[in-house]
Amino acid sequence: MSGKTAWAALSADSNNLYGELILNALPQVHPATLTPLAGRAYPVQLTLTNEGIAIPGRVQVSLPPTVTALDAGGATVSGNMLTWPFDLAVNETQLFTAWLALPESTVHVDVLIQVGLDPNYTDHTTALLDITPQIETRVEDALTALQTLDSKQYKQVKKYLEWAQNDEQAGDYAQAVAALTRAADALIKIGTPESDTVRALVAEILRNVSRQI
Repeated sequence: MSGKTAWAALSADSNNLYGELILNALPQVHPATLTPLAGRAYPVQLTLTNEGIAIPGRVQVSLPPTVTALDAGGATVSGNMLTWPFDLAVNETQLFTAWLALPESTVHVDVLIQVGLDPNYTDHTTALLDITPQIETRVEDALTALQTLDSKQYKQVKKYLEWAQNDEQAGDYAQAVAALTRAADALIKIGTPESDTVRALVAEILRNVSRQI
């Protein structure tokens, strides 16, 4: 759920001393327009605000099997469960952040807030985050686009793209960017509508690879 906030809040209740514990679950941190990309790191941030009495408890985030926690942000990790304890004073807010590696399909992240102390926790509120990763444009996409074009005219472009592909696979992202830049320059010199289409793909790939530097 890119660009939106999934949130759950409980209002005050005479039978619920912890009714003013408010959970905001954001599938992103900064910038506000951060796009979830398949295979890339993506932050999930939980903001817990206590507007009632002082209260202990814990936050539990259940990840699907297709998601890997790259940085659990201090949470205890048990299988696919991330757990953060908290002890909130009146009007206190705590943030909990985890960086996740996303697959190519939509994932559902379950959040559970429990109050109390171990082993007598009580479920308080829940939230569900739906995150739909985008599949970024890759060097293979540009090479595929070249297959229907004049092989002689695009020979240099293909060579640079293959260099970029090899460099990216080797983890040398700076060299991959250099090769992609040379491919873009070669496409500008060709100057046809077809080369402009491929150059647009290369520009997207350049942005994607540049993020890895």
